[in-house]
Amino acid sequence: MKRTHSQNNNALETKSKKLRKGTQSCWECKRRKMRCAFASPSDTICVACERRGTLCVSQEVAEKEPPVGGGGGQPIEEKLSRIGELLEQCTRMFARGGGAVEHNGQCPSPKSLVRPALVSSYTPLDLRGDSLRLAPSSQLEVERALASAWPEKIDVDSIIQLKVHPFQVIRAINCARDFQPSYQDQTISVAPGKALQLPPEGTHPVIVARKLLTLALFLQCARPSTARFHGIMTRAVEAARYLVTSRDDLVGSIEGIECLMMEATFENNAGNLRRAWLAARRAMAMAQIIGLEERAMPSTTASFERCTSEPSIDPKHMWFRLIQTDRFLSLMSGLPQGSSTDTFTDAEALQPCSPVQRLQRIHCTAAGRLLQRQKGRNSAIDVRETDRLLQTAAECVPAQWWLVPNLDDGADETLEEIPRMMDQMTHYHLIVQLHLPRAMSEGNDDCSHSTLSAINASREVMLRYIAVKKASKGEDQRYCSSLDSLAFVSSVCLCWVHIRYSIQDSSYGFGHQRYGDRAMVGWLVDDLRRRERNHVSAQMLVTLERLLEINSDVTSCFCKYTTMVQPGTVCDRVVGCGGRLSDDDNSTLHIYIPCLGEVTIQRSEMPGNSPWILPDLPDLVPAGHDESSLDLMTFLQDSAGIINM
Repeated sequence: MKRTHSQNNNALETKSKKLRKGTQSCWECKRRKMRCAFASPSDTICVACERRGTLCVSQEVAEKEPPVGGGGGQPIEEKLSRIGELLEQCTRMFARGGGAVEHNGQCPSPKSLVRPALVSSYTPLDLRGDSLRLAPSSQLEVERALASAWPEKIDVDSIIQLKVHPFQVIRAINCARDFQPSYQDQTISVAPGKALQLPPEGTHPVIVARKLLTLALFLQCARPSTARFHGIMTRAVEAARYLVTSRDDLVGSIEGIECLMMEATFENNAGNLRRAWLAARRAMAMAQIIGLEERAMPSTTASFERCTSEPSIDPKHMWFRLIQTDRFLSLMSGLPQGSSTDTFTDAEALQPCSPVQRLQRIHCTAAGRLLQRQKGRNSAIDVRETDRLLQTAAECVPAQWWLVPNLDDGADETLEEIPRMMDQMTHYHLIVQLHLPRAMSEGNDDCSHSTLSAINASREVMLRYIAVKKASKGEDQRYCSSLDSLAFVSSVCLCWVHIRYSIQDSSYGFGHQRYGDRAMVGWLVDDLRRRERNHVSAQMLVTLERLLEINSDVTSCFCKYTTMVQPGTVCDRVVGCGGRLSDDDNSTLHIYIPCLGEVTIQRSEMPGNSPWILPDLPDLVPAGHDESSLDLMTFLQDSAGIINM
């Protein structure tokens, strides 16, 4: 609401002053020697004062009486005093030779004016205007608003008692940090009693937001069973998003980028691929702005270590995690990647890495090539080069590493076996993504090789998916829906092979694996039916149920189905994997897979409208049976060697 001259004058209770005829400018415009203009004749506040946010005081008010009360301006004495205090703080910090910002201060050192986000971990990206700098009062208000979203102590005590797999919390919270194969120290650091503690008052809002996101990820992994816990989880995420991660002046730091990655992890686990992709893309954009890719500097969390005992973040490793997360979400959603750089797989970058870390980095490079292929690079040469790259990745680890781990519930080694299973599933899923498009295309010379590679890799994915789900015994029903996407793509591949190559095809070589493949897909369908579903898993369930029905029809030769692939087809309603039935008679199934496009499976009648033409029975009657009393089931049992089921 605009403040008028009369309102200002009444509030100030000043004496009237005689003015020269025609004088209409305010004191502020006169002091700045500017023209006092009004947007319209009816306005009583000038354009300059409205733009500056200052009081528009008429010259009828004596100049010696400074304006007080509400408004956007501050007395000149107060401004000068504040500037003096800030300069004094800067001088003291520069004299000590430190580049970190005081925990309760907002003044950047001279170094931070050159590279703010790399010297001070929460210095804003742009310090040219006061509008982008958090004043102490504003920072305190943000910190208090974040703290108000923290649950009561009685709720925190109840949350700590929830049953949750430690690995889930470790992997979710440390999404931006170095995730080593040994987790003893990390398990202690994320113990519920220690991790779910609100930082002391005066802590920077970014750290408080990280605690709220930690609480939300813990509740998400614990699968909150009550509406109250679900409300606490939602309120924590929304507070962190609204007050911190949505503000560019707060996330322009290593810790701010970490909060964005945690938000992306939360949305990915919830099945919101679009939101997860957006959060990860914002994190990558902020990292590119502060030069995280180009500079190899140590972590700049010294100012935060006084209020948190968590280890510092390696910027180079964070950059790799950003690329890895972005490419994985892009593959799952069918959206473009944010950066095509592969500097993390250079010989110099791979030298200090462990074998598993080398495997992960080569996987990330292969994922980048698959995303480039979606833009037109789908030649046989590109497929062979990427295939050799994945074979090189497999050679980074010993052969025993590829065995399916034994995930006994309650075993201490389970924490170290589950990430190995995740890396194995990622490896085989990349093989499926690589070969499935050429396997489903017609007229390729290497189609049989691609089909064989895709179906074998799909079986490996399903074996490990079932092992992970059985080990959790339903305790992670809401955790990491990306695993469901991996299993869905593999299930579609297995069903498609048996639908396309019928049992009457002489070149069909997967007949002996049909029932084993069907059992694995059926296990996934039963698992989706048992647990709580969102819009993504609901589409997966409908699609897989229909695929099993089609598979049964083809096996029984009651119907014949044709398949068609439309590469690059994008459905406006689907981001990621999904499917739907045709609107008319449900005879056509449309499946959406990011690496393929749209796969259409349509029913067509058998020639002659005969579902199954049996051979001439008199010529095939086994010896010792009466033709007139021959039962069909008896005939099938005795003639099992004649007709291959």
